[in-house]
Amino acid sequence: MASATNVCILNDTSEWYHWGCHGSSLGLRGLVDRRFQPETITIVPIKMSYAPSHLPETPEEMSDLRSAEAFLKTWPAAQSLIEADGIVINGEGTLHGFAAHVKRLLFIMAICGRVLNKRVHLVNHSVFPPVGDPAALAFYRAAYHSAHHVAVRESDSLRILRERFGLAARLAFDCLPLTLESAALQPRRDGADYAVITGTSAMDEARFGVLKAGTMRLVRAGLRVIWLLGAPKNPATDEADQARLCAAPLGAEVIAASSFEEWARLIRDARFVFSGRFHYVIARLCLGGPFVTYGGNTPKIAAMLRDLNLPGLLVEAEADAVPTIDLANRIAFPPRAAELAERARANMES
Repeated sequence: MASATNVCILNDTSEWYHWGCHGSSLGLRGLVDRRFQPETITIVPIKMSYAPSHLPETPEEMSDLRSAEAFLKTWPAAQSLIEADGIVINGEGTLHGFAAHVKRLLFIMAICGRVLNKRVHLVNHSVFPPVGDPAALAFYRAAYHSAHHVAVRESDSLRILRERFGLAARLAFDCLPLTLESAALQPRRDGADYAVITGTSAMDEARFGVLKAGTMRLVRAGLRVIWLLGAPKNPATDEADQARLCAAPLGAEVIAASSFEEWARLIRDARFVFSGRFHYVIARLCLGGPFVTYGGNTPKIAAMLRDLNLPGLLVEAEADAVPTIDLANRIAFPPRAAELAERARANMES
């Protein structure tokens, strides 16, 4: 797909979950536009990954013409696949486990590559299949071997693709830095007296204990604590629920950023960021300043930090929260947006 008239981007998250997902999808769109210079880019939002459709029952059906035809007749956005010259799948964090929306995205990949004979690029993503489920792994294997180009955001996903599926993939990075490059050039507001905290995609009692211990350390340092939310549309319900239940006991003020620029500014200007959210951590890395992270429903944050030679900033036990925050406050964290944007551009390099 050196050039294309119509590129279809699937699983777009620009109106989904939080401002970090928004920025990541916008970064990918710009990358696709610069790489292929298409006449049109058709956007299929992530909500269509959840739309009802025919799904295969066996891995063999992933390349079966009748099964593909049944899917194309039942999935509301199927015409976008048929009309596209090339397919770019924005994997993000969708491809873990084996829920129906995961199976659907894998099936789309196989249909596009094997039945419709489209050039398929699966990029900007992490992959954590259920390793104890041979049937699910067979679906993953069939889908990934239907793609012509695969790029992942961190080295754990790269290792899984190589070891489990014998697949050569490119190590790239999340596309959020491509949207944050200009924000990183803006000066940090002096005298900011607050810290930003968030929940995590896998909150439980132990992780709340980690968050509480770390937050109390920030309060003792004299910082106002902000629980930062915000999305263009379709905000993360789990994050809103966590804020509703947990912010007040922590003495945190809930702020929902009304724009991507406000979200980035609040992260940039904070004296400290303590987040269990992948894109919040990336934003802080891009914009500079001390941070600590925790939690997550997959190992992608830990893998990303290890790739960037920052393995000691992930808190796994409540007793480690305070010493890890104190350690982070002794480290210089210059903005890394330019470096990380360069890594992100590797998503569309052949």
